[in-house]
Amino acid sequence: MTRALQAVGSGSGSADEFIAMVSEELDRYAIDYRIAIDNDDVINLAGQYRELIRKWETLPEGDGIELDFPIENWA
Repeated sequence: MTRALQAVGSGSGSADEFIAMVSEELDRYAIDYRIAIDNDDVINLAGQYRELIRKWETLPEGDGIELDFPIENWA
Protein backbone atom coordinates (compact mmCIF):
# COMPACT_ATOMS: atom_id res chain seq x y z
CA MET A 1 0.00 0.00 0.00
CA THR A 2 2.90 2.34 0.67
CA ARG A 3 4.09 2.12 -2.94
CA ALA A 4 0.61 2.96 -4.17
CA LEU A 5 0.32 5.90 -1.75
CA GLN A 6 3.73 7.15 -2.86
CA ALA A 7 2.58 7.01 -6.48
CA VAL A 8 -0.66 8.89 -5.74
CA GLY A 9 1.13 11.40 -3.51
CA SER A 10 3.79 12.13 -6.11
CA GLY A 11 1.29 12.45 -8.94
CA SER A 12 2.68 9.49 -10.88
CA GLY A 13 -0.46 7.49 -10.07
CA SER A 14 -4.08 8.52 -9.76
CA ALA A 15 -6.67 7.71 -7.14
CA ASP A 16 -8.36 5.57 -9.80
CA GLU A 17 -5.17 3.52 -10.19
CA PHE A 18 -4.60 3.09 -6.45
CA ILE A 19 -6.87 0.06 -5.96
CA ALA A 20 -5.39 -1.67 -9.01
CA MET A 21 -1.85 -1.03 -7.70
CA VAL A 22 -2.71 -2.39 -4.25
CA SER A 23 -4.51 -5.41 -5.70
CA GLU A 24 -1.52 -6.18 -7.92
CA GLU A 25 0.82 -5.97 -4.92
CA LEU A 26 -1.38 -8.27 -2.84
CA ASP A 27 -1.60 -10.76 -5.71
CA ARG A 28 2.18 -10.71 -6.07
CA TYR A 29 2.48 -12.00 -2.51
CA ALA A 30 -0.54 -14.34 -2.80
CA ILE A 31 -2.53 -12.33 -0.24
CA ASP A 32 -6.24 -12.85 -0.81
CA TYR A 33 -7.74 -9.58 0.38
CA ARG A 34 -9.69 -6.91 -1.47
CA ILE A 35 -9.96 -3.38 -0.16
CA ALA A 36 -13.26 -1.53 -0.37
CA ILE A 37 -12.49 2.18 -0.71
CA ASP A 38 -13.43 4.89 -3.16
CA ASN A 39 -11.49 7.74 -4.78
CA ASP A 40 -12.26 10.13 -1.91
CA ASP A 41 -10.81 7.61 0.56
CA VAL A 42 -7.67 7.29 -1.57
CA ILE A 43 -7.23 11.06 -1.76
CA ASN A 44 -7.66 11.25 2.04
CA LEU A 45 -5.15 8.42 2.59
CA ALA A 46 -2.63 10.09 0.30
CA GLY A 47 -3.00 13.36 2.22
CA GLN A 48 -2.50 11.59 5.54
CA TYR A 49 0.52 9.78 4.12
CA ARG A 50 2.09 13.04 2.90
CA GLU A 51 1.50 14.61 6.33
CA LEU A 52 3.10 11.63 8.09
CA ILE A 53 6.15 11.81 5.79
CA ARG A 54 6.40 15.57 6.40
CA LYS A 55 6.38 14.97 10.16
CA TRP A 56 8.98 12.21 9.83
CA GLU A 57 11.28 14.41 7.76
CA THR A 58 11.13 17.25 10.30
CA LEU A 59 11.73 15.14 13.42
CA PRO A 60 14.72 16.15 15.48
CA GLU A 61 17.40 13.45 15.55
CA GLY A 62 16.64 10.85 18.21
CA ASP A 63 12.90 11.60 18.31
CA GLY A 64 10.24 9.24 16.99
CA ILE A 65 6.65 9.06 15.88
CA GLU A 66 4.11 6.82 17.57
CA LEU A 67 1.40 5.48 15.27
CA ASP A 68 -1.94 4.16 16.49
CA PHE A 69 -3.67 1.53 14.35
CA PRO A 70 -7.09 0.80 15.86
CA ILE A 71 -8.37 -2.55 14.62
CA GLU A 72 -12.04 -2.43 15.58
CA ASN A 73 -13.07 -1.65 11.98
CA TRP A 74 -10.85 -4.20 10.29
CA ALA A 75 -12.60 -7.15 8.68
